[in-house]
Amino acid sequence: MFSKPFQILHINRLRELEKKWLKDQLTVLYPSITDYRFTNEFLSKGDYVELIKIKTCNAVYVDVYVINRQPMMFVYGQMFPTVYFLWEYPECLLPFTTNISVTRKLSAGALLMLQGVVYPKFTASHFSVPVFERNTPVYINQTTNKAAVAVGVTLESSLTLCKRKHRGRCVYIYHYLNDELCTINNAKPLPLPELGYPEWMKESMKSISTLDITKGQTKIETELPRGEKCVGTENEIFIQNEVLEKKSMDKLLLRCFLTAIKYSKSLKLPISLTLFCDTYVKPANPTLDITKSSYGNYVHFIEKLAKEGIVVLPEADGVYNILKINYDHIIVRNFVYDPEELPKVTIINDAPLIIIENCYTVTTTVLPIFQPFGFIPGSVILASEVQGYVMEYIKCYCHQHKTVASGFVYVDNCIGFLLSKDHGSVVDVKVIKTEVIKKMTKCYKVTAGGSQVVCKGELKPIKIKIGFLCNFKKVTIVKNIEMYHIKLDDVANDCGSANDTCIKIYKMVCSKRPSQLYIYGDQVSFVYNLLRKQYGIPEECIRAPQLVNNNKP
Repeated sequence: MFSKPFQILHINRLRELEKKWLKDQLTVLYPSITDYRFTNEFLSKGDYVELIKIKTCNAVYVDVYVINRQPMMFVYGQMFPTVYFLWEYPECLLPFTTNISVTRKLSAGALLMLQGVVYPKFTASHFSVPVFERNTPVYINQTTNKAAVAVGVTLESSLTLCKRKHRGRCVYIYHYLNDELCTINNAKPLPLPELGYPEWMKESMKSISTLDITKGQTKIETELPRGEKCVGTENEIFIQNEVLEKKSMDKLLLRCFLTAIKYSKSLKLPISLTLFCDTYVKPANPTLDITKSSYGNYVHFIEKLAKEGIVVLPEADGVYNILKINYDHIIVRNFVYDPEELPKVTIINDAPLIIIENCYTVTTTVLPIFQPFGFIPGSVILASEVQGYVMEYIKCYCHQHKTVASGFVYVDNCIGFLLSKDHGSVVDVKVIKTEVIKKMTKCYKVTAGGSQVVCKGELKPIKIKIGFLCNFKKVTIVKNIEMYHIKLDDVANDCGSANDTCIKIYKMVCSKRPSQLYIYGDQVSFVYNLLRKQYGIPEECIRAPQLVNNNKP
């Protein structure tokens, strides 16, 4: 909501009576706050309080309460505390704990998914899950720090989330640390304080300390990635699973690099970083995934090796060529390849590489129907869930007609305006569903590698067909690959390295038509299997007429 600049409409300083009314409202709204500072010091006579009315980039009007030049509360349908208020009084809202890597995505506009929630544990057999309803205000903190970093509302009730098998949407984010709200009216942004571990994690540490873990204890000697923490004594270690996974992937990455430089007979320097990684590092171990390491990409990894003196890079910024390798370095000299010492890395193969979902975008016309569920203009809803929200709205705000069939209801003002009907008119529920969907914008969501991309319009299938050039040579033409957020260059490299065929990419300049991939020869079967197995494209999203005629493999 506050990720983009907004417009300040009016600023009004509160009088003492208005400040007293605001404090009474907060006392009723958050009875769990028992801190003496809230009772005796919060909103005292010396505090400078302003009510600022703003208009966001989505044409949403919000009231913001600023206390001593810092935003503390905002009102959007209901009152929400900011992260600054939650640093002082965290007990007023229910906390959701996630990892540091997830909080970075939240600041980029992503929803908090159930897969990223570390606590509470939403499982069908878990009886300690706090009870809450949909649209309940919550705040987000990290596993290493209980200070709030974001504020939002739940998209489902706790009972529904427990049935989701740890998949799906969980929290819609309204406000996060260092967004535009934190700098409202030239306010100075505050750094994130270090408040220690969340309370539930402290209890877990106490329970772990009572266990005898001397048997099968693993000694951790290498340094943890920057920003992560390990808590424990000599025989008692508590560390996040995510840190352990990154640690194992870092070891595997270094092992593949050392194997490549010491045992590759065809390695010639200088060599570009991309060619070196694709030709030597990746084939060293197929389970290697650079995105799951603490580096995130090969550039950061090679820069660290350059600082340690293992490799030499060019002095020019942005140029990543390996000029020289220091084989006398102690790490390189002492490395000996042993297949039994491979780091254990968890690989999940049961989930598809790419998930494609048809969705609809909430428009201003249908906003009154979806706003009670926490949606705003531009929110994306799965096509399978739209009718469910419409039916819930009808059950809450429309009365069923008793004399006519059960499929008819009396419409309220919102649905009446949408259908150009008068208030109280009798309308078929099916007609309401159809009209609501017509007023929404079609889109589709592509989930790949843990990241989600939403695109407008309808998703076209990938087309693979045989064509002929002017010299009557047969060529395989592949269209619409980029609509699935797959780079044509990557597919071309995979095809070329596997088949040694001539490949060309034709990019349509200044045209709405997507770029096409041309591969010499009949490569329909190969491209089909490549897209299905390596890139995880669903079968229904690929059209290959020649393959169907020749019995699909």
